[in-house]
Amino acid sequence: AEALSPPPDESAMIELQLGELYAAAKDSTKALASFQKSIVANPDSAEAHFELGNLYASSQHKDLDAAITEYQTALDLQPGNSAARMAVGRALIAEARYEEAVAYLRDYLKVNPRDADAYHLQASAYQSLQKWPEAADAVVAAVRLDPKNLDWRRDAASFSAEAHRYGVAQAQLQAAEALNPKIPEIHEELIFLYRQNGQPDRAKQERLQYEALEKELAQKEQARQIRLQADQMLVRGSPAAAYDQYREALRLDPDSGEAHFSLALALGRLGDAADQVRELKRAVELDPQLAPAHNQLALLYLAQGKREEAEGEFKAAVDID
Repeated sequence: AEALSPPPDESAMIELQLGELYAAAKDSTKALASFQKSIVANPDSAEAHFELGNLYASSQHKDLDAAITEYQTALDLQPGNSAARMAVGRALIAEARYEEAVAYLRDYLKVNPRDADAYHLQASAYQSLQKWPEAADAVVAAVRLDPKNLDWRRDAASFSAEAHRYGVAQAQLQAAEALNPKIPEIHEELIFLYRQNGQPDRAKQERLQYEALEKELAQKEQARQIRLQADQMLVRGSPAAAYDQYREALRLDPDSGEAHFSLALALGRLGDAADQVRELKRAVELDPQLAPAHNQLALLYLAQGKREEAEGEFKAAVDID
């Protein structure tokens, strides 16, 4: 007897699930065929149109016009589909259709007022339209929801300054400076804003901080160049010469985890295991994400019979990778 075909609704669901599996496996050809079969079996499936839109928008296809069509069809079938509304907004921005994107994102945010990413996306559309007050309002809303986002703080300052809201711009940059005081451009922009806002003394103080930071960063770069030269000495089989250069690099930048790690390698070549362990421990203390240092420290602990310590360092290295 011939096998019975599944009913249309069941067939549509099977093809939809297959399409999702193929898409996850990056097999876009089979995913496309499955999503299309699912839609043929059930043309009113908002989910199938949405997933097909995602496929068209993916890097394998990058057919944004087709993606927008599918997202809009999904919204026609299911007006409350927030994911489709957000997706069509993103696709419209990628297509430089900024006015349309703003409209979709505005509707999306009425239903999802806590979505910081949507506010920032809306701000980028307004930026492209050079509608600076609207861009500033949108990105400030994003920052309220995600106050530790440094890049958004800087966007909020930039867009507010373009909108001639210099007080708001200053406050946003001060918050950005608090998040990361080591970015010279933030200090430079604050100097301008302090002057713009009639605060010459604060501008002068900020100028001193900027100059000190520039000097510090120049010194760190000098240390990095010395370390790279020492790395070549170590490769050429001159650990003693490399050791001297690493010490000089650390004199200029004592908090460089990479320099302490490199010094540890030189010490290993020189047969100084005790100091090598000390430098490796200092390296991972300064830079806990330095996987090679954790791995090297684990090997030394293993050689010393310290299995528990070795396992801890191997685990730290694996967790980073």
